[in-house]
Amino acid sequence: MNKRNQRRSGYGLLYVLLLTTLVSGFASEAFRASRYQFFLAASHAQKLQASSLARAGVNLARAGLILDDNEFDDLEEDWAILSMMSQMSPLPVGNGFVSVLIEDEEGRQNLNAMNESELLEYFKALNLKRVKQGDILDLDIVEQNIERDLVDSYLDWIDHDDVERQFGAESIYYKRQRKSIPHNQPLATLAELLLIKGFTGDMLFGRKGNPRLYDMLTIYGPGKININTTSRAVLESIIKMEQPYSSDWIVDALMQYRPYKTDAAFQSMAARYGLSQGIVQRFKVKSEYFRVLATGIIGSVEEIVEVIVKRSGQKCDILVWREGLKGFE
Repeated sequence: MNKRNQRRSGYGLLYVLLLTTLVSGFASEAFRASRYQFFLAASHAQKLQASSLARAGVNLARAGLILDDNEFDDLEEDWAILSMMSQMSPLPVGNGFVSVLIEDEEGRQNLNAMNESELLEYFKALNLKRVKQGDILDLDIVEQNIERDLVDSYLDWIDHDDVERQFGAESIYYKRQRKSIPHNQPLATLAELLLIKGFTGDMLFGRKGNPRLYDMLTIYGPGKININTTSRAVLESIIKMEQPYSSDWIVDALMQYRPYKTDAAFQSMAARYGLSQGIVQRFKVKSEYFRVLATGIIGSVEEIVEVIVKRSGQKCDILVWREGLKGFE
């Protein structure tokens, strides 16, 4: 074989090797692409299944609330036990699991239902703090006794005018800060507090010595608090408005005798500890508004649905529906 033929043979071999490499590369890429598409399809299917389970969890919670026909609500009702048990061990459904968290929204203080004087007393009882990092030695600067600032800013946010209160803020302030302007209506979510001048994430999520407002406040219901389902923190914050120095042992006593089956039963007990009608009338024993957090689980995939429902007789209407939640701080 002459040199020219040898050279052609070598070129041919290289060409074959190149084609082989390209073909194998394309095959490998095609395999990876098909495997990725299969993974996406399987993941999407699991997501849809988990979402369906979460929706089923919402209906399960609604059914549990409707079946509760007592004249009072407390934390030993069937709906509360269902919530507790499914949090401990999710319920098996088909090839997945469901957990439901049911919380009484009326076990919290409704911020939208309070007037100016009540807000001042309440924020003072909460002892909210605003903490900033100082310029010297990185020491925190703690602002206390800020209830007047917070109330003025909050009321300016929800009122219908554009006139600033003494320590408040209206649209001019927010435009300068390049922030959302006041909504001029009651809060739509608690997270909206973070848009209002003076309020901080430390207050909402209980950092830097603040109570966790996210667990203590609501924007639903007529305003009275269910004495049987409320937390110690919420109850103490209300009692402190009138009895700042003896609230601790009064709260102990009132919680010891739960559940109260009638409003009159609680009012009688509260009167023994010198609580005024103004404080006593803030509480009740029956609830209408509940929050349901339903989680559907398929393998490692979780889908969460959060709803606010209003129970009335044999109905449990959905007022708010949120999907695709990834949990809270």
